[in-house]
Parts: sequence; C-alpha cells; structure tokens
Amino acid sequence: MEVNIEKTIENLYIYFRLLIKTNVSILKVINLDIHNEQYKIEDLFKNAINNIFVLLPCKVNKELQVILYKSNLEGLLCFQNDFKYIEIELESIINEYNEILYNLKLARNKLEHCPQSLEPAGRGSCLGTIGIEFCYKSKRITINSSDIIKILVKLNNLFNRITKEINKFKTAKNNLHEIKCYDEMTDFNYEVLNNMLNSIDGDMYTYSYILNQE
Repeated sequence: MEVNIEKTIENLYIYFRLLIKTNVSILKVINLDIHNEQYKIEDLFKNAINNIFVLLPCKVNKELQVILYKSNLEGLLCFQNDFKYIEIELESIINEYNEILYNLKLARNKLEHCPQSLEPAGRGSCLGTIGIEFCYKSKRITINSSDIIKILVKLNNLFNRITKEINKFKTAKNNLHEIKCYDEMTDFNYEVLNNMLNSIDGDMYTYSYILNQE
C-alpha cells in the first residue's frame, strides 16, 4: 500500500501540537503559587493528563496495571503502519512508568468527577516539583510534575525519531517542504525541550516564569 505522506504529516501535526502544549502546561505549573493559583494549577494538570492519554492510549486491566490499548485508531498508534516501532516504544514507556500512569488514570477520574477532592501539593527540591494530591480508597496519592516530566521526555524522544524518519518518504514526486506544517515539526529541537524539562530548579523557574507571561 502506497503511503500518503502528505496526509500522514498533516495527521502527525495534530499530535505534535498536542505534545508541545502538554510540555508547556507542565513547564508553566512550576512557577505558580500553590496557595493563590490553585485552580490554574489544576487546569494545567488536567490538560497535561488528558493529553498524555490521547498520545499514549492505554487502559487499566483486571490486575490493576496499565496496558497499551492496541487499536490502530488510537493516539500515536494511528501511525503504526508507517513507523513500525511505535507500538514497541509506547509499551516500553508504559512498562517503565506503569505506577505513574496508573495514578494519572486515577487523577484524571477525580478531575472529571470530583475535582474538589484534589488540592495542590507542596514543592520539592528536585526540578521545582509541584503536584496535586487526592485520596483513593483511603490512600493518599500525589501526582508530581516530575512524574509527568519523565513520561514527556520519552514521548518527546519518540516524536523526535518519528519526525526524523519522515524524510525517508521523500520521492521525486513530492516536495515535503511545501506541506504547511512539515518544517515546523521536523525542525523542532526536541533535545532543547528535554533539557528544559530536566533543568535544575533555577533554570526551571525561569522557563516557567517566561511561559506564564503570555
């Protein structure tokens, strides 16, 4: 089957924008005041968590583990036929961060059905960590920005690999640079983005402050 590269790029761009917005949401939250900007913090966490599960389609199985929802019509799996390693990469992320993803699933449920049960969590010394806390079956659970960052770094790396391979579809019959979103996606520096996510406290607060000025 011949690949419709133009359509593939246009569809990928939707997920590219979603991934960037998720990164920005988590970077923004670092600089916020946990006492005076509670609702903005909750909104940013909600956006980030919802977006992660669009990019990374997964569900909870009977053993209370998170597993990949294997449908070629969900998330980045839509592009499995074009980039054969996507399923393996997504499963690797889920296996490595299964507990975090499980807690994110719980948090998303709380945000949708009982948002008043969440409250901002205090800051930690690592990466300017800030989070939200909630109870589940009498257990206190905290979702930290540093937890989400771990997943985002992996997704950024995966998307970097995908966009670099797009050039393999070049033929004499097409000019990918004429596709409106092609250059924006493939020229984006994912390594710089990951360096921002993994930066030390001072730099993280600076990046977050700048983003919050928009």
